[in-house]
Amino acid sequence: MTLIDGWSCTKKTAKPGKMYQIKTLSLKPPIFEIPNFLTDEECQTLIKLASREGLDTSEVQDPETGINIEPTNENTFHSWDYNNDGVIDKVELQHRCTHFRFNFSNMDRLNYSYWLLYGDHDLYFSEEDIDRMFAELKVDKNNNGVMDLKEFLAVTTDRIMRSLHNMAKKLPRVKSRNSRQTWLDHRKIKGLNDRVAALTKLPRAVVEESEELQVVHYHPEGHYHCHHDSQDIAPKVPCCVFRDRRHCRLCRYVTVLYFLNDVEEGGETAFPVADNATFSIESWANITKFRCDLSKHCHKSNLFVKPQRGKAIMWYNHLRDEKTGWYGRLDHMSYHGGCDIIKGEKWIANNWINILGDSRGTMVSYKNPKKRIK
Repeated sequence: MTLIDGWSCTKKTAKPGKMYQIKTLSLKPPIFEIPNFLTDEECQTLIKLASREGLDTSEVQDPETGINIEPTNENTFHSWDYNNDGVIDKVELQHRCTHFRFNFSNMDRLNYSYWLLYGDHDLYFSEEDIDRMFAELKVDKNNNGVMDLKEFLAVTTDRIMRSLHNMAKKLPRVKSRNSRQTWLDHRKIKGLNDRVAALTKLPRAVVEESEELQVVHYHPEGHYHCHHDSQDIAPKVPCCVFRDRRHCRLCRYVTVLYFLNDVEEGGETAFPVADNATFSIESWANITKFRCDLSKHCHKSNLFVKPQRGKAIMWYNHLRDEKTGWYGRLDHMSYHGGCDIIKGEKWIANNWINILGDSRGTMVSYKNPKKRIK
């Protein structure tokens, strides 16, 4: 399995009649920047086609997402009281809405998922939003700005969850992902598959048989908080294929992201832990609920890339298995997201390269899993 190792300088790759510069932005994971990979005309074509096709609200695709409604009791109160000071303040309640769960039952495969208090997305509320919830539910009986055990037991977790869930329906900005999207055939851009095959060093058939382009549009306050594009290997869980309704996992070996316009302010693509020499999954799990909110912490990321029309950035979502040479476990350092649009709008396209199969001889098409890729 081809994996381009990072290099700490700029190199060039070619398509017939044109050379592209490739700049390494990170070594772990390997992240590359390719200016002017798309022409202005190609960017405009994708925006026009997506607008004509019609865009839907972007959803978070995560087969592991679950629902958790905790009981109203003293144990739950203490689990929400992070600093153990005997009260739940508004910041602690904010953090409770963005909780990152790890399942360490199988140390050979770390299963992870976001889940939230109530509903099917993680939610990122401001202190002002929590103030409104306090007022609506009349939580703070003694007007000291926090919730003690007696107040917690009186209000109940169910009422808190329902209040925040109803608020989230009216406030798209609190969702982990706030954007609109559609899907377009790669072939709408002449020669794009050839360019991507040359860039990734993967067979053209692999590129051609992967997912369609996902074109995404962000307005002010639009964002996508940090996430992984792919999911870890699980032998008993099949890779998702086109229009798959089974319990499946995302198998996206490579991401190539295209910026389709210049953004007045904001909209960076951020990699919070890129090239972090001391990174560990366990330590990141302890702070992710604080740092994953890219509306607040965009520029605290180790790497953030400013949108520029025609620029592509490419990274690997999986490590290479040293024993088999095939793609291996999810690279947890590929954690990334889109920062808030502060002024203007942002258009991007995601070009995901799917690898389905345990070896070169067993590879099949994402679009038609009965079709072998030779």
